[in-house]
Amino acid sequence: MAGKTISAYTDTETANRVAYIARIEQRKPSQIAGMALKLFVELPPEARAALWQIEALGSPADMEAVMQEIARTLLHAQYKVAHRQVTEQMQVENLAQLETEDDILSAARQAVERYSLAAQPKNPNLKAWEEEKAFIQQRIEQSSAQNSTYKDCTWNREDLYPPHIEAS
Repeated sequence: MAGKTISAYTDTETANRVAYIARIEQRKPSQIAGMALKLFVELPPEARAALWQIEALGSPADMEAVMQEIARTLLHAQYKVAHRQVTEQMQVENLAQLETEDDILSAARQAVERYSLAAQPKNPNLKAWEEEKAFIQQRIEQSSAQNSTYKDCTWNREDLYPPHIEAS
């Protein structure tokens, strides 16, 4: 698909984040910006308006909560896609050959690995990941200094999946 260059202004912090993400994911900054832009313009007008309003009137904690909700939704959708693809790629004609629980687990692991390998970058940039971790730690410390509510922030990846969301 042919593309089109669009110029955009952003603050230095966002531009630096785009550069970090591009290095970590071994992509061009324009690819990161393009994906972000594509996501934004695909949102319905009401969602874009809500995002503008939360950014303008809400607190940093409000924006963090929004990002957590978006991350949770994306990860849940990724799980559903992976589940569907693994299910479609299952070789049901060979199921009769799976005699033990170990055979079943091995077949499931192989199917998941086939999907996982297709979605991973070929050669991760470990130095860029270390720089990203240092950047995140710096942001945590900066946020803690600015807002005491960040000091008690203890969420982790598992918290993105509350008990009411079940795997489907």
